[in-house]
Amino acid sequence: MLDKRPLPQIIADKIIDLIESKELLPGERLPSEQELMKELSVGRGTIREAIKSLVSRNIVEIRRGVGTFVAEKTGVVEDPLGFSFINNKNKLVKDSMDVRLLLEPSIAKWAARNATDSEILEIIELSHKIEIAILNDEDYSDLDVEFHTKIANSSRNLVVENLIPILTTNIRSLIDVTHAALKEHTILSHKKIANAIKERDEELAEQLMKEHIEINQKYLDESFYN
Repeated sequence: MLDKRPLPQIIADKIIDLIESKELLPGERLPSEQELMKELSVGRGTIREAIKSLVSRNIVEIRRGVGTFVAEKTGVVEDPLGFSFINNKNKLVKDSMDVRLLLEPSIAKWAARNATDSEILEIIELSHKIEIAILNDEDYSDLDVEFHTKIANSSRNLVVENLIPILTTNIRSLIDVTHAALKEHTILSHKKIANAIKERDEELAEQLMKEHIEINQKYLDESFYN
């Protein structure tokens, strides 16, 4: 069947095929513009339009004066669902918490099953760093994001890894909306979750993550939605 799409779109897909066939990893350099023109038998303008499209999809990134590289988190953009354009942040946080409740208990369970010993040490260390930051009245949002990200990565689920931007956006928004009012709960729950993962107790890790999210939900309901 004749492909009726614009030529740059067709070439963009061929560049993706090329990345896969050459087994280029995130951070590795693509062939030069001249090499792509020769290999794909198209002009410079078409190559540039195709690359522009791939950049917008976070498949490749351009480093000025250096070249074009496979993106570090291929195909994953920082705000994949456009959360930054939603004005009702309170409702966004609440609805995102509902989604997290569906996902994160299972993610914690898988992490308890699949995390490496070094990953477990990192999860425990992050829980300690969060405690120190909270006790020192410092911004701990980046550490909180890192904690949940490490658990998600440790789950060994490829789909979960690509959902991380959705989960972490909610964490930052939650701290904003609650003004970090749940500091004591955050310290204790993170410690318990980290320890359950350390002990490889899948059911307990799942239960503790569920309770962690439900307590956040309850606070939001009592503070903003009643």
